[in-house]
Amino acid sequence: VLTVNSPPPPPSITSVVPAGGPTGGGTAVTITGENFQDGATVTIGGTAAAVTFVDANTLNATSPASPEGSLGGKEVVVSNPDGTSATWDGTFEYLPPSITSVVPAAGPTAGGTAVTITGENFQDGAIVSIGENVAEATFVDATSLTAISPPAGEGTVDVAVTNPDGSEATKEGAFEYQAAPVVASVDPSSALTTGGTEVTITGQNFLEGATV
Repeated sequence: VLTVNSPPPPPSITSVVPAGGPTGGGTAVTITGENFQDGATVTIGGTAAAVTFVDANTLNATSPASPEGSLGGKEVVVSNPDGTSATWDGTFEYLPPSITSVVPAAGPTAGGTAVTITGENFQDGAIVSIGENVAEATFVDATSLTAISPPAGEGTVDVAVTNPDGSEATKEGAFEYQAAPVVASVDPSSALTTGGTEVTITGQNFLEGATV
């Protein structure tokens, strides 16, 4: 009796999560489907991704850097060692950075304000500009950067983040440089040590919420 073994079924892909990340790569991606084999490879946009085989239904991969930092959707392909392969019917989107908030949104013209910038797709080594000046910045993770505002003139300015791959994001009017307060007079200029004396301070550039 001749026994003929049927070839194993080809792989199929049902989901890629998340379906996007920064152009610099490094996004942890979970690929689910069927009939994956130990030793399967993954390419995103034709570039090999680092892969860990979990089981026949799951692969873990790390997205590679997008070729030449290009944005947009890239093809995801799983190839088994036996030569069979599957192409996802969606795409992995390489995305530019985006800024959702800058906190605090104001500081003195002398600079030195510690600012937290939140958003998406930030890369290690990203440059932060507040107005026309580059700020001292620290990469926290892909969604958070911290920066120290540089000195500047009074007024509202844009905040920009530029990733090492050249992709960038700008949040218009996100930070306001405010003139430092100036005290012109204090009346009365003396009081009892027991306190309780009402004092009037006059000057310039006081803001609501100021402390004395």
